Amino acid sequence: MDEALLPALIDERARLEPDRLYCAFLRTVNINDGVVKLSYSDFANAVNRLAWFIEETFGKSDDFTTLAYVGLTDIRYALITLAAAKTGHKAFLMSMVNPVPAQLRLLEAAKCDHLLVAADFPAFKPAITAMASRRPLKVVEIASVDHWIAKDKAKEYPFRATLSDNPRQPFVFLTWLPIILLLLQPTGIGTILGIWCQMLNSPEITEWRSKDLFSKHPTKDLWKYQGRADDTFVMATSPTCNPLGMEAVMVTHPRIITALLAGHGCEKTAWLLEVHDPPVHEGEKTKLVDELWPYVEKANEVAQSHMRVEDKQAIVFNQKGKSFPRAGKGSVQRKLALAAYEKELDSVHS
Repeated sequence: MDEALLPALIDERARLEPDRLYCAFLRTVNINDGVVKLSYSDFANAVNRLAWFIEETFGKSDDFTTLAYVGLTDIRYALITLAAAKTGHKAFLMSMVNPVPAQLRLLEAAKCDHLLVAADFPAFKPAITAMASRRPLKVVEIASVDHWIAKDKAKEYPFRATLSDNPRQPFVFLTWLPIILLLLQPTGIGTILGIWCQMLNSPEITEWRSKDLFSKHPTKDLWKYQGRADDTFVMATSPTCNPLGMEAVMVTHPRIITALLAGHGCEKTAWLLEVHDPPVHEGEKTKLVDELWPYVEKANEVAQSHMRVEDKQAIVFNQKGKSFPRAGKGSVQRKLALAAYEKELDSVHS
């Protein structure tokens, strides 16, 4: 299957190794609600179910019509990308962090008139309504993740296109405002970094710094995603710090929604934590810090010495009614969150 495209490769893997794990993800932001595990068979089945929905809703495309999606950061992004490809479309994964005028320019550049919207995230609706009032858009809501990954068997959606049919077959649009990238169809599982891309609305640009960070495998032609340059910071007396490993440890505690390590320009680091039911009184804070401290120590174990938080006073909690700012896709806006609690962080850094 050297020339097989990604949707066909997923189907092939589902036939040959149906029980092999494709992915696992938290059911909700609360780890106590459990983990969902999808096999390749489960994933391929979900793609088929969504592909039939797309064909019934928008029809099958013969010229790679653009199909945009706006929703929460979950498995639906992968499902829509592959289901769109199966039905002859190319997916456009939009970020609602962009203002409406910018979104309209991107839709125009992508020649997009079809839009899928996650029904379980109504925060998008005002912006979607504004966009639809200024551009002819067929807007259709799609169901939650549970609907698409249901275990009942969906009818297989056939996909037999190969690379030889169209060596530059469009696959998916991604955006880094003001750039819109058109990625071409990959020909192997795990080859996403080898996809050719076109900067559709800025053809004169041959290079774009997305601020994504990767590290190269020591012996193979493989790269591992390590986060974004936006996530790093520089302390007063230390080199660049990447806090993602420490933060990943902290959020395994069921009380913690988001963990941000602060310390840019400082001699020591501190934790800014968004938690369920944040403490109000000093006694509540002390009790919660004691409860979380074993996780702080675990996070310290994966950190360089200069990044470790070793003072129980160096923990700041979110205030009730003051949640961390988030982008339209649901991810925390780190710089804005740290700025919102700058006064509190300064007090523990001083």
